[in-house]
Amino acid sequence: MRLRVRISAAVAVTAALLGLPAGLAGADPGSAKSADVIKALAMPAQPTDFVVLVDTGASMGKGKRPGMVRSQLAQLLKLMQPTDRLALFSYGAKVTTLYRGLAADQSSRIVNLLPDASGTASDQGAALAAGVAELARDGANAQAVVVVITDGPPEASSSSSYASEEGKAWRDVIENGSRLAGQRPIVSYQLSLAAAADPTMQRRVFPATQPVKPDAASRRIAAIRSDLDQLRASRLLEAELQAPIAIHWTTDLDAGSSGWLPLRISIQSPYPHVPAVLNNLTVAGAGGWKAEVRDLPATIELAPGQTTQLRAQVRLSGDGDLRDLNLGFRAAVDSPWRAVLTDTLGLTFSPQLVGVSGISPRGALERSLPTLVTVGGLLGLSVLVWWLGGALISPRMKGELIISRHVEELARVPLHGRRQDLSGVPGGALAALAGTVYGARPIRGSEREVRVDLAAGKNWSRGVIQDGHVIQMGDIEIAYSSELGAIVRPALVH
Repeated sequence: MRLRVRISAAVAVTAALLGLPAGLAGADPGSAKSADVIKALAMPAQPTDFVVLVDTGASMGKGKRPGMVRSQLAQLLKLMQPTDRLALFSYGAKVTTLYRGLAADQSSRIVNLLPDASGTASDQGAALAAGVAELARDGANAQAVVVVITDGPPEASSSSSYASEEGKAWRDVIENGSRLAGQRPIVSYQLSLAAAADPTMQRRVFPATQPVKPDAASRRIAAIRSDLDQLRASRLLEAELQAPIAIHWTTDLDAGSSGWLPLRISIQSPYPHVPAVLNNLTVAGAGGWKAEVRDLPATIELAPGQTTQLRAQVRLSGDGDLRDLNLGFRAAVDSPWRAVLTDTLGLTFSPQLVGVSGISPRGALERSLPTLVTVGGLLGLSVLVWWLGGALISPRMKGELIISRHVEELARVPLHGRRQDLSGVPGGALAALAGTVYGARPIRGSEREVRVDLAAGKNWSRGVIQDGHVIQMGDIEIAYSSELGAIVRPALVH
């Protein structure tokens, strides 16, 4: 009796993780420039908060420094769009608010608000606290720029709460600033007018702070928009790149000739934005079988979100059970965006290939029902053990998810238990949202975390969200707060 088999069962196949440099990956996929990637992402324009903190200690009045301050502030104002908001503070022994609001067409008046330099103190801690409070206000913009213009390190007066860099006031501003920087794109700069300037404390508040020397200030200011776009792109693509590339395969053991069987392969790109290239795809047998494959192309290009269908031929040899037949896939995975992703955006590009599908011969199944019942019982037991293990390992959740789009809050979802299934969240834009939220035990520290696996339409998001942090799902941001209320406001989740 001839045995006709089509693959239907889903089993995991060998996963390969290969992210070779373009020069080692076979065909060169070409390379994109940063501007090309930003353009391809088509990120919508967003209003920006500019927070500018100007040191007015006496040393800032020396030589050309007053003119340098005015020039740098004028360049920043020229960079601002009509919808951008400026918060301008001066700081010496105390912090003075010079301007808060839209800055369009008011450059001359705003520059003239700068006071003369005087006094011996430069309370940078109090100034940064004022800047953090500005960024934490209700209705804050989706992204921000922080600029400190100074010629020296923080020098608070002895009566200031920020006199000790290890004191509570500094700890609070560092914690709050770091939290904001984790929630939305914030680029930060220290424009140094003298070699004595020290960005250490500013960098503790805003970890991505870039120190800028006087001769580089104009170029750095001109690049602020590009820096913001790159930071937004990095956050958008980071979660996207965690997904594996799925390979589905089927064959027919009753077809073909001379021992060669038809092999149908479907390769699906999980990336909504990133193009990928698979070079030198190879197939190996498992489960007591060897596989030889022919007619596969040397290079397979995957456009964002594309599924590519391939037809090849496979020849099997071995004496294993057909129920154990498995195929593993391996390829050198590259992308025209690799250099931008890794060198410019600081991301890791090392995609996994995950094969899906297996073999389940119909005749063999009919002859092996008792065996399958036994296997089914063992499988059920393993599932039970896995479930119990998950219940013991996953902590109970508390707090809520805060879901927003840009600066608009869409919904808050209270969390409870160790696992919570979501199916349609009230609010028109989230009716299609579905998935699961789990309690997550942090690797270190005591802060709470949750693990999410969510989808809404063509967008999906999978990963761990730390307390006060956010992940992206298309144009929707999902933040987690371990406490109910306004600890993480949707206006800040970007």
